Amino acid sequence: MGRPPVYWNRVWRRAVATGMVVVAASGCTRADTPLPPSPPSVALDMSEYRFDHPAVVPRGRVVFRIGNSGKLLHRFLLVPVPPGAPPVATLAKGRLGSLPNTIASSPSYPPGARAGLAVDLRPGRYGLFCIIVDDDRMFHFEKGMASEFRVR
Repeated sequence: MGRPPVYWNRVWRRAVATGMVVVAASGCTRADTPLPPSPPSVALDMSEYRFDHPAVVPRGRVVFRIGNSGKLLHRFLLVPVPPGAPPVATLAKGRLGSLPNTIASSPSYPPGARAGLAVDLRPGRYGLFCIIVDDDRMFHFEKGMASEFRVR
């Protein structure tokens, strides 16, 4: 294939030198400055037709460790539930249009998939709804794959 032209050597050296300066500068902190704590993580498992997760989740930045232990594809919406709203299981039997904006939407997770999702949560109620449609044209949330948790 041959040697690259001479100017590539200059470009490469400049890129490496710049990268070294950036790496060296990014490590310049005071030795007594502690790193911020890692956000808490919460397990969220999906299977037919349910979510498994804790009933109470801490406020602030939370990392959901998501897994699909089922045999079907799953995908969820995370939405805040307004004060005074009926339980999420009741909401799932009707239209979801009455809920406020989505906080997070996941990609579709095939069986066995694992992933993480970080979200910032304020105190209140939150609902999870699986929005995959089966061959019978019913959403998974209509079949019971809707759940809620509280943030305190």
